[in-house]
Amino acid sequence: MVINITEDAAGIYAEYAGSLDLTGLTPGPYLSGGTAGGIWTWNSSRVQGLLAGLGEGDYAGRFYVFSDVPDVGDLLKPGSGGATWQTLGTVPGSGLALQLDHDASGDSSFVIDESAGDYDGGYFRGTNAWTGEDWPGPLSEAPFNLGRFIYAFSNGETVTLNIGNGSAMDLPGPVPTATTPLPASLPLAAFGLAALGLLRRRR
Repeated sequence: MVINITEDAAGIYAEYAGSLDLTGLTPGPYLSGGTAGGIWTWNSSRVQGLLAGLGEGDYAGRFYVFSDVPDVGDLLKPGSGGATWQTLGTVPGSGLALQLDHDASGDSSFVIDESAGDYDGGYFRGTNAWTGEDWPGPLSEAPFNLGRFIYAFSNGETVTLNIGNGSAMDLPGPVPTATTPLPASLPLAAFGLAALGLLRRRR
């Protein structure tokens, strides 16, 4: 899946889309009471990286730990420490709630809202917007860098995080449903029946 974080003169926006196949991944502890609508960083001895809650409001789900994450030196600016640059207020958006987070061990993880039922790996899409009083300032002033950062799971699935207008990429669309091809003999049979009907009319 793909997450784009962009900006204009009015504020900052997040847009995400895609699907994740969780086959082969071991879900971690259950998170209850997660809140979508914020972006912040954390740089401590236990937790390092960017955190983001996107989509609709409160949610709950299980942690899925990434097997490969961006280097903290590439993601965060030098000197950033503690919880910083959180929005003035969490602003729910639209779409399935999800969170780029960390589990109790401090490992970078992903949480998908399961409060309305088990996530089945289907396609989802959502948006958030921070404007007016909820706009924390330009992305250039944030304690994280602009660029493209890829998070990977052990089964090969990835989450691509694009920060900045220059890094944004097209969001993936739903995977077309596969159609079963007709047997080669079926069109011929239909043609034969049509010809037979035409012959009977002539008689």
